[in-house]
Amino acid sequence: MKYMLYEFNKNGIRRINVPENHRKNYLPVGTIEETLKVLEERGKNLFKKYIPKNAKALIVAEYEEDESDSLTDYYATKTREIVILGYSFHTRDLFSEMRKFADRIPETKHLAEKNPEFEHREKYAFGAGYYLKKGSRYSTGWKIKKIKKYRNDWEEETYISIVYVSIAKRCVFEERNKVEMEEL
Repeated sequence: MKYMLYEFNKNGIRRINVPENHRKNYLPVGTIEETLKVLEERGKNLFKKYIPKNAKALIVAEYEEDESDSLTDYYATKTREIVILGYSFHTRDLFSEMRKFADRIPETKHLAEKNPEFEHREKYAFGAGYYLKKGSRYSTGWKIKKIKKYRNDWEEETYISIVYVSIAKRCVFEERNKVEMEEL
């Protein structure tokens, strides 16, 4: 059986062979389209199950990789992974709220400590908004931000489908439920 990881974001789709020790985290797949359809359906169900309808924002962690080339004056990052950490019933950008969700996954635990260097306030034209990240805007690393619902819909259609796939691939809500059930 073939296990493949399809990495996708706004810049396109790339196929990666999954190492044997990580195969339990991924589905056996056929084509890219079939895999995305299965993951998106599974993600929609998980989203409906764990995210309340009256939630106004999602707190997400994104792993960004620096793709800047200072020689050609090109600055950019590429999002490699998205994990939904939680949800919020308001749209205010609060670093304390973001820090509260940072300890949900091991990769972002370092952002849970109160450190002014991690707090980025770029609410200006061409800024990246409010987010927690160790390092600069174009550095490689994990970033925590808030995705806000616009009116009664989540943001643009392509991004929400990526969010559905991300919750299908890694659902911290199910992991948290397993831990709570084991403690009982």
